[in-house]
Amino acid sequence: LVSDVHEIDFKDKNGEYVGFQFIIVLNENVSYLAAQTNEDGTVIKDETGKVVLEENRRTAKISTDQLYNYGSIEAGQRLVNYLRNNHPEVGNLPIQVLLYKTTSSDSMLNGTFIGQSYVTNRASTSYEKINQEWVFAPSSRLTDLDSGLASQIMNIKNKLFESWPNEVGFFGRVFFEDNMASSIELEINMRGKTYVEIQSLIQYLVQLIPSISNDNAKLSVHVLSDGNTVAIINRNINIS
Repeated sequence: LVSDVHEIDFKDKNGEYVGFQFIIVLNENVSYLAAQTNEDGTVIKDETGKVVLEENRRTAKISTDQLYNYGSIEAGQRLVNYLRNNHPEVGNLPIQVLLYKTTSSDSMLNGTFIGQSYVTNRASTSYEKINQEWVFAPSSRLTDLDSGLASQIMNIKNKLFESWPNEVGFFGRVFFEDNMASSIELEINMRGKTYVEIQSLIQYLVQLIPSISNDNAKLSVHVLSDGNTVAIINRNINIS
C-alpha cells in the first residue's frame, strides 16, 4: 500500500534542524497473491505449515477511506515512532505527516492529499482528513459537484466544435478542495494549417473564457497545434 515516502528537512540559518515533513505515498491499486483454499473454505498449507498461494496475482482497488485509515493508524504512527526512537536529531521537533493517494500510471488525473497530522511532541498522533479531488471536464462527476461550471465548460467545447468540427481536440480537468473548484485546466489541441487559423482560434478562446463565471478558481488554458504549444492563457483568482 505504501509506494514511497518523501522527506523534507527544515533548518534554521545556523544549520540546526527545526522540523520535518514526510509525505507517505499510498497506492490505491494493489496486486496480491491469495491463499489457496479447500472446498470448505479452509486455507491450504504445505508440509511445513506455510500457506499455499495461488499462481496468478489478483488486483484490487482500495477505497480512499481504507487508505486514510491505514495511513493514519498504521503507516503514519509507525513512521513517527520510528523517527522518535531511532533518530536523535528528530527528538521532540515538530513533524508533519501528509498522506497522498496516487493514481495509476496511465491516469490523466493527478493524485490528491487525503490526510495530515502535525506532531509537536511524543503524544499519540491524530489525523484530519483532507478533501481533494481531480475530475474530468466535462464529466458526470463534474456535473454532480458543480453543475453550473460543467455547463459552462461544455458550452465552450460545443462552440469550438461548431467552428472547428474536425480540427480541435478538447481535454479538461478541475481540481476541487472541500467540494469547491479551485483550479480549472483546459487543453485545446488543434491541427492548424495556417498561422491565421491558429490565431483565430486563440482569439476566439479569449472571447469564450469569460463565460466561465467562477472567478474563485484559477483558470489555465493550454493551446497546442499538432502537439506544439502556441498559447497559454491564464486567469488568476478573483480576476474576471
